[in-house]
Amino acid sequence: MAQIHHGLTAIDYTTVTIIEHMGCIDIVKETFDTNSQPITPVAQFTFKLDGGTQTTANNSLGRAQFLNVPTGTHTVSEIVPPSWQLLSVIPPNGLISVSESTTCSTVLFKNKQQLNGIDFVMSKTDNRTTVTTGETLTYTITVENTSAKNATGVTVLDTLPANTTFVSASNGGTHSSGTVTWNNLTVNANSTITLTITATVNTGTAEGTVLTNNASIPNKTSAVDTTTVSSQQPTFTISK
Repeated sequence: MAQIHHGLTAIDYTTVTIIEHMGCIDIVKETFDTNSQPITPVAQFTFKLDGGTQTTANNSLGRAQFLNVPTGTHTVSEIVPPSWQLLSVIPPNGLISVSESTTCSTVLFKNKQQLNGIDFVMSKTDNRTTVTTGETLTYTITVENTSAKNATGVTVLDTLPANTTFVSASNGGTHSSGTVTWNNLTVNANSTITLTITATVNTGTAEGTVLTNNASIPNKTSAVDTTTVSSQQPTFTISK
C-alpha cells in the first residue's frame, strides 16, 4: 500500500509467508533368496523420491524414510542391483499420496535374489582327514564368482555334521539348529571370498564316525568335506 504526503511517497511493505504443508513416507523393504525364502538381515537398497536427487537407503530391518515431504502425490522408486529383481511394489508404481499427518504414508517393495548369468565355484576343507573327540575343527569355505557381473545379496548355507557343536562363524554368519547362514554377501566379478566355521567334535562320538559337512549357495553350487573320527591315542610318561 502506498500513501503520498506533501509530494513524498511512503511505501508500506508487507511480507507474505507461504506455509507449505509437509508429511512423510515410510519405506518397507522385503528381500527373498532364490528359493523365495526371506533374507534377514534385509539387503540394502537405495530409493529415490520423484526420480530426483533426494535419496535414502533401508537399514538391516528393511526400513527407510523420506521426511519433510510436501503434501500431494509423489513417486518412490528403487535402484535395483544387477543380481536382484523387483517382485512387487505397493501401491503400484510407487505412486503415493502424502498428507499432513503424524502417520507416514507407506510404500512396500519386495525383491528376489536373481543370480542368473552368475556362476560360482565353491570349495571347502578343514585340512584334516581324521580327528579325535573334543578337538576343534575349522572349516574354510571359498566362494569364487567366475562371471563378469558382481553378485550381491548372496546366501551361503553350511550344515554342520552331526556329533559336532558350533563354536563360531566369520563374516557375520549366524547359527540355528545346526545350520550356519550368511546373508547379503557380495562376491564381485572374478573375485573370491572366504568364510570360516569352527566346531568341536562331541565327546562320546564313536570311532570311525564320518563327519560330513555340506555348504551351498541355494540353486547354484555346493561343496562337501568329510573327516573321520579316530580313537584318542593314550599319552604315556616314562620315568626312571
